[in-house]
Amino acid sequence: MSVEPAACASLSDIDDLIHQAERVQLKLAADLQFQKNMAFFKNQNPLIYQRFEHYTPSQQQLVIDDDGHLNLLNIDSGNLAYNKDPQVFAKEQADNFMQSITRYSTGFKNSLVVNPRHIHPRICNAAIADYEKIDLPRGKYNPKDPVGLLVMIGCGLGYQIKAIVENHDVKNLFIYDSNDDSFYASFFTVDWEEIALIFNQKGGKLKLNVGEDPFDVLSRMRLLVHEIGFYNMVFSYVYTHTSSSDNDQFIEYYKNEFQHFGTSLGFFDDEQVSFSHTLHHLNHQAPFLLPPAKPRASALPPVVLVGNGPSLDGLVDFLQAQQDKAIIISCGSSLSSLYKLNIVPDIHVELERNLNVADVIKLGTSLEYTKQIPLLALNTVAPEVTRLFKQHFLACKPNDLGSTIVQKALAQAQYTELDYCNPTVTNCGLAFVLKLGFQQIYLAGIDLALSNSQQHHSKYSLWQSIDEGKPHGDKEDSNIDIIEDYTYSDGRYSIKGNFCEQVTSSLVLDNSRRTMEILIDAYSDVEVFNLNNGAYIRGAKPTRADSVALPQGEQPMDKPGVTEHLLADRFAPLNLPAMTEEDVRQRYISLFVKIRPSLDLPETCQDMAELYQQFQRVFKNLNILFEADQTICLLVRGSIQVKLALICYFCSLGSLRQDFQQIYCIGQRHYQQLLDELTQSLLEDPLRLDDTPLVKD
Repeated sequence: MSVEPAACASLSDIDDLIHQAERVQLKLAADLQFQKNMAFFKNQNPLIYQRFEHYTPSQQQLVIDDDGHLNLLNIDSGNLAYNKDPQVFAKEQADNFMQSITRYSTGFKNSLVVNPRHIHPRICNAAIADYEKIDLPRGKYNPKDPVGLLVMIGCGLGYQIKAIVENHDVKNLFIYDSNDDSFYASFFTVDWEEIALIFNQKGGKLKLNVGEDPFDVLSRMRLLVHEIGFYNMVFSYVYTHTSSSDNDQFIEYYKNEFQHFGTSLGFFDDEQVSFSHTLHHLNHQAPFLLPPAKPRASALPPVVLVGNGPSLDGLVDFLQAQQDKAIIISCGSSLSSLYKLNIVPDIHVELERNLNVADVIKLGTSLEYTKQIPLLALNTVAPEVTRLFKQHFLACKPNDLGSTIVQKALAQAQYTELDYCNPTVTNCGLAFVLKLGFQQIYLAGIDLALSNSQQHHSKYSLWQSIDEGKPHGDKEDSNIDIIEDYTYSDGRYSIKGNFCEQVTSSLVLDNSRRTMEILIDAYSDVEVFNLNNGAYIRGAKPTRADSVALPQGEQPMDKPGVTEHLLADRFAPLNLPAMTEEDVRQRYISLFVKIRPSLDLPETCQDMAELYQQFQRVFKNLNILFEADQTICLLVRGSIQVKLALICYFCSLGSLRQDFQQIYCIGQRHYQQLLDELTQSLLEDPLRLDDTPLVKD
């Protein structure tokens, strides 16, 4: 593409000749900048390069306006995007933004301590309590302070980027632009190599996201906490340069979701459980999911995957009618609903690592019931859960600390990870079903949305019994701690319904839906049917249950025989050498003890600029630990990151710098306590299994 000069007047006098020469010079400079940027992206960001290598704008075109400025022209309307010199506009906008900046905060509040042996929540709560004892300043953002992450919505011609980064200490820049045309125009106006160099010299990141689905970009953005450190994301600075429907939608998603980015870090107590549970299963030769050795000789029967959503209430007749014609697989708490309905699933699926999963199963079912059922679960599942079932079969969870043990010991051909198995247990169930080779799948009770009455679960479930204060089936009433569930309570909005125009969803449920769509897309030869009054799931055909008529064979299906043969064919022990506590100390913990001093924080710190320098040093050393051994790094990284972010949050509350040292010292003291207790726990009891109950004494 080349810049097209706007139509000009007659060149009869000298002024016209000068203006024409200036336009030619401007065009040459823009074309030269374009070539430089293309070379830069070809080397540093091939995806951007390939996207724009042969690009032709369709809505907005770069032009030289009547005042001799590069500008964006709307091809259909003929209107210019900027009504003044775009460089002047960008500088004024950038100055106004930084002077009246509004920042959103992740914030920190007390966590429920469900187990007194847990280190992470107890120390974080103690730090928050100490901060509440002092009169913290509540000033506005100081423009001289570092900006950990600036999220810029819309790039336009990009002049505002240089105006920001040259005058303010922005550590990381994340740009989202839904418009390919405007970002393409920036190739002629922005020296992207120079901008990238500025962030590289700071040890920061420049992230460009162009023309992509807002939700998909947000999903990837969650991973930034591992790239730049959570402390850089504890405050959110959102700079809107241009507005559009997709840009605005991204902002709404982001404002609802950014405060939960830290929840995906993996806190020490959870990660220690994942580590110890995985080693327990490996040491006891539990069968793990293997890659398929050969294509199946015959097709598997239809499968009904059962969730515990409100739609399950209207599918009881369907489930009872199909019991002899399909394999029924229950997911998570749907087991309690099937128990109450006297339906025994052929397989059950669990996702969570906590011991209290066993308590929920015991309260919602009976041992006589569960001992008829084989269990499919992830490597993180508590051993106590596996003991409740007839047999158990495990799969490695991707990006999991426990799975790193298997990754280091075996080649990929010797085991397989269960891709797209998060965030809900029904994602795990669908991932198992597809991995095992089922090709006709019916989704029942998998709403991924709330009912019109805002009902969360089936009326037959244990949770409904608890809400009503009634016994569950033949079970006695119990007193249970219910932890707040953000799956249903946070960030609600409307999405397309399966049998209606719209349903109410949330960020977690919508992420679950999108993850299912990605997984279904990967299996083009599979038929998936959505029977629910919940969310529309692309790739899953909306189907009324009363229209389904599964064929009945001449002989009743030998369902136990089918499942037993399938599971025996696809799961086997990995036969890794058993690992003792002393092995763990020598192989993993000794490395952390060695690098531990490099993670300490000094007793004094002068200001926010120095604070960021110290945090960057600690984060760099965490990455060194990760390169040396990701297993031990994943054990400690999450809690360290959260503690750094907590210090950053409280130290950033105001502009009264005389209070800074007092605020910093409180956080530093608790941070050092965290490192001390993590080290002691790892040395004394590295293989402790989860012992957190659900039921009150």
